[in-house]
Amino acid sequence: MKTESRTILDYWFVLYDRRLSLLLVLLATLAVTAGLSLVIRPVYEAQVSFYVPADDETPSYFAPDAVKSMRRTVLAPIYNDAEYAGYLGILKSQALAQRIVERFPHKTVKSLLRKDTDFEVTPEYLIALYARDHDAATAAALANAYVEEFDRLMQDYSRRRTEQTIASLERQLAATERALEKAEQGLVAIKQREGVVSLDDEIQQLVRQKVDFETQRQQAEVALAGKRREFQALETRLREEGRLLDEQALLVVDSRVQGLQDRLWALEDQRIALTVELGDQHPEVVALDRQAARVRAEMAEQARRVMSGQIKGEGTFYEDLRQQLAQLFAERRSVEATLAAYDHVLGGLRDRHRRLAALQQEIEAAEHARDEYRSRRNALRTELHEARAQRDQPVPAVIQVDVADPPPSPIFPILWLNLLVGTVLGLVAGVFYAFLMDFLANTRRTRLLRMIRAVRATDGEPGVAHGQ
Repeated sequence: MKTESRTILDYWFVLYDRRLSLLLVLLATLAVTAGLSLVIRPVYEAQVSFYVPADDETPSYFAPDAVKSMRRTVLAPIYNDAEYAGYLGILKSQALAQRIVERFPHKTVKSLLRKDTDFEVTPEYLIALYARDHDAATAAALANAYVEEFDRLMQDYSRRRTEQTIASLERQLAATERALEKAEQGLVAIKQREGVVSLDDEIQQLVRQKVDFETQRQQAEVALAGKRREFQALETRLREEGRLLDEQALLVVDSRVQGLQDRLWALEDQRIALTVELGDQHPEVVALDRQAARVRAEMAEQARRVMSGQIKGEGTFYEDLRQQLAQLFAERRSVEATLAAYDHVLGGLRDRHRRLAALQQEIEAAEHARDEYRSRRNALRTELHEARAQRDQPVPAVIQVDVADPPPSPIFPILWLNLLVGTVLGLVAGVFYAFLMDFLANTRRTRLLRMIRAVRATDGEPGVAHGQ
């Protein structure tokens, strides 16, 4: 049997003949679509926009240039997609989702990460956040909560780091204070060991004393030279008279004069040494002056007694010479004792000056270490105050541009869009149904014709056998 070819008009007649069926299919599809749109719970989507500022606006409170940090600055967003990638990762993290679940218990971390939220960086370098929920108010609250919790999470990260910094600064400050206390104790021990209260004052006093004693020693040398000249003059006059006194014999023969001389030397040495330590107006120094004066007088009297036994002569002239010689002898010995005491004291002052110079270096090293610890302690205290102030000062990590409001209409289902899609599907289904029904009708008709032809061929009807 030869198959007849169909034209577009034939197909149109098929659709026209079955127009009622096509309309019923279309209406049924629209009814199902409308019913499903009304039955399915609507999903609302709220949007919020924010950005992370590129510059840190955290002011400094204790830095030397703290006033400059108090100026107002323009908080511009980050103009780099690569830098925003890290923040998008935090927004999609489970840590942030867990915080949201604590505020919205009906949500789960899995649903938030998979279907309830979306994030993107807009061409204006803002972060757009989309939050979805079956309730419009909840969707808006969810979007705003995401921004708030993201800000708190970033602040927690910053505060946690600040807490670690504060703990580290406190440990360093405690160690520095212990080292400073040890350095101060060491410095005090050095001064107590040497009996020094103020090293500079001690050195200045030592220099003044050294200059004063050197001057007094020079004066004593001049006085001794004068006494020696006077003694030589008397010695010359006595030699002219043939009555020369043997001084060495006097020193050797009379032990009492020698003892008084040694005593005078000891007193002068002790007096000058105390003058260095206590001053010439101290009662002990004044008492030693008096003792030295008594010893000088006693030595002069003893010398006169000895000389009176060696110089034989009568008359006032010899008696005067004898007294003058004894007096000069005592005075010269006293000046010599003073010179010896000055030499001894000056030697001690020079030794002490050398010790003080070495001590000064030691104290300067100890003071340098102490000052370094003090400077470090002050710096650590400033940094610690700064860190605590930064910890207690909340600094927003994000700037929210738009606040999410409850959306007026859901994003799913959209009734008009669903009806439009239902109409297209209904038309397609109706056309398919019409063509299917036509195909089935043609198939039944073809089979029926074949059966009729077969029956006629069997009965011998004319024309059937020839295929008519």
